[in-house]
Amino acid sequence: MQNNYSYISVLSTDNYLKGLLVLFFSYKKTKSKYPFLVLLTPNISKRTKLILKKLRISYEVLFKDIDNPTDVSTKHRWFKTYSKLNIFNQTKYSKIVYFDADMLILRNIDDLFKYDHMSATNAGGMLQRKKSWTHFNSGLMVIKPSSKTFKDMINKIGKIETLESGGTLFTPKSGSDQDFLNSYYSKWKQNKKLHLDHKYNMIHYYLDEYNKLFGYSLKSRKKPIYIIHYASYLKPWNITKKEIQTIEKNPDRKIELESIRMWLKEFKKINPRF
Repeated sequence: MQNNYSYISVLSTDNYLKGLLVLFFSYKKTKSKYPFLVLLTPNISKRTKLILKKLRISYEVLFKDIDNPTDVSTKHRWFKTYSKLNIFNQTKYSKIVYFDADMLILRNIDDLFKYDHMSATNAGGMLQRKKSWTHFNSGLMVIKPSSKTFKDMINKIGKIETLESGGTLFTPKSGSDQDFLNSYYSKWKQNKKLHLDHKYNMIHYYLDEYNKLFGYSLKSRKKPIYIIHYASYLKPWNITKKEIQTIEKNPDRKIELESIRMWLKEFKKINPRF
């Protein structure tokens, strides 16, 4: 059987369009041999679709959202992330590599298609202060789509994950697809075969620590980082001058600052196109 592979990202809010564009053009620079598809939730605007079309970024509109069963705020970036589960139903592909729209690809990652279903990284988990974090980050996953798996997931939404109430707009206690997926694949942490090298999902605010403690680097050939993940609320496309100045004053955030400037430089190249 011939392999039918694709990279896939999901856009569930117009606010992430800039992130998606940088992700796509960074993917293009790696000269991958596999296609790139964006799945759009029904709320995505006509303007966003026109920009994607103009830039020749392939997209498909999902039939409907998957409702978030938690009480996370409708204004929070997690509110629509359950719709991301639709990637498990993309059965026209034999395997996909999914990545969030807030990532920057630095090197060719086609080797990821060699890994098994639900290969992902325990992003941040190498740090001593994060040793209690034994789950996977759902920002990057290798997936074998299955309609059976997808239907089973839909039936279990709101039933298997931890549905803690409370929290604030910026720090909710639960409410993301990651919470659900780590409950669904509860034995992932024991299956070391599925644990990808952290170079494939390096969260930007851990960059300096990973460099100092483990030798990971943005430029070195010895232990290169392949993907930077701009996780949390501090997105490069929303960052203020004041926030950048705060990072500049902290010598322990030197590589993080470099990663943000890398993203801004890439976006500046794209910006005139739309």
